[in-house]
Amino acid sequence: MVIQKSGQECTSVWIYYRQQGLAAFAYAQHIESLAPGESLRTRVPAVPQLNDTDPWLGAAYITAGEPLGIVVDQTSFDLYPGSYDRGTLLSHRAQPWKPQNDTTLYADLVYRQFSGWSASIQVQNVSQSALPTFVTVDFMNASGDEILFLGEWVDRGGSKTFYLPAIVDLGLNYLGAAVIRSHDQIDYPANYESAGQPIVAVVDLKGGGDAEGMDAQGGSYNAHSLTEKEWVWNIALSFLAKEYQSMTSMIAIRNNSNCNMIKLLVGITDQAGTVVSQLDEFWLQPNRMRIIDLANIGSVTWGWVGAGEIRVIGAKQLCKDAPNAPVMPSAVVVMRGTGPGDTTGVYEGIPVNIP
Repeated sequence: MVIQKSGQECTSVWIYYRQQGLAAFAYAQHIESLAPGESLRTRVPAVPQLNDTDPWLGAAYITAGEPLGIVVDQTSFDLYPGSYDRGTLLSHRAQPWKPQNDTTLYADLVYRQFSGWSASIQVQNVSQSALPTFVTVDFMNASGDEILFLGEWVDRGGSKTFYLPAIVDLGLNYLGAAVIRSHDQIDYPANYESAGQPIVAVVDLKGGGDAEGMDAQGGSYNAHSLTEKEWVWNIALSFLAKEYQSMTSMIAIRNNSNCNMIKLLVGITDQAGTVVSQLDEFWLQPNRMRIIDLANIGSVTWGWVGAGEIRVIGAKQLCKDAPNAPVMPSAVVVMRGTGPGDTTGVYEGIPVNIP
């Protein structure tokens, strides 16, 4: 974890670690002081409380008296007997607790044994109370049809991993998306109702590698919340490429609404902001996904690097009981690498609420 202090005063930082399957935080790490603008890097501590001689999987809950910016790197390396370095690096942003209490998240691109790629979804309960929450994951195919439904309890500060290679009911060559929800609960027989607790989620995409599993590719992205998707009219794609330094971009665009179809226009620009390609306008039905692979776009030359934008230029409401449902597009970009080592990167498109 790389932690940077972004406020104006010095602050101390506490990191609480919780292993999946345990009912309490196992270890607290204290960083005595971070100056404004200062950053530090720390690994999960090799302490007996975190069972450092065996594989460890869990989550961290971080608190401070000033704002922080945090990036988490997942790296592979020889750590214990039987482990080996596959040469992978996956990075994502640590996500803050927010007062709007996000209880619905969207994983816009997931795989299961799709051309050698699979995914996992890590969900964390970031409640400020001590309440657990019941989390469900609805898996959908690229056509928007729900094909599988899973649920698990997640304790406060704890996490749960939905590891798609182990979910055999998704079948082989699965490509789709998932909707993650934290649900209200009623305590029977007291009939005490508690709201679903806020959650965050990270999606890992991994694949490739040689026969020994080395030089594997991978990347991570943060699942978007419902509040980040509603009334989004433009999505910025900050980095796109076609066979540039062994990378080519694939864009997964999804309509997350149940009640409207949207008309989209995708523009590809060079580093100076000049439009080099504008794809044909197309409609996207509710919950459907469209994949755009720059390797198949002839108007983009080999060796090209730049950026892009997705714009909603039309919408048709389909639900009589929700005649003004918000448009909800989103995008995930996979920078697929073909060179030695992990040259793949993944990021979520940046939503811009400009009608």
